[in-house]
Amino acid sequence: MPLFFTTSARYYEFKGDYDEAAAVWKQAMMIEETNPKWVAILKQSFQKEGYRSFVRAKAGWLESLIERDYVYQSERGQPARNERFERENFI
Repeated sequence: MPLFFTTSARYYEFKGDYDEAAAVWKQAMMIEETNPKWVAILKQSFQKEGYRSFVRAKAGWLESLIERDYVYQSERGQPARNERFERENFI
């Protein structure tokens, strides 16, 4: 994720302008080619329950990125193949 967006979002969080912080995060996710499902989840969580719920949903999104992109080590110490990532990206 571009540093500009994370820095801007954090600035608005520290300032207490949570509406603007959420808008910056959503904009960053759209640029980062995030699944539209996650953008909708974040939007709904913010509208229904506020910024704390938005942050919890954002943590779920970040965990999904880790599951998608992280390559776990095999027992031999070699990087294991991430077959799900390869399927999704046609490698």
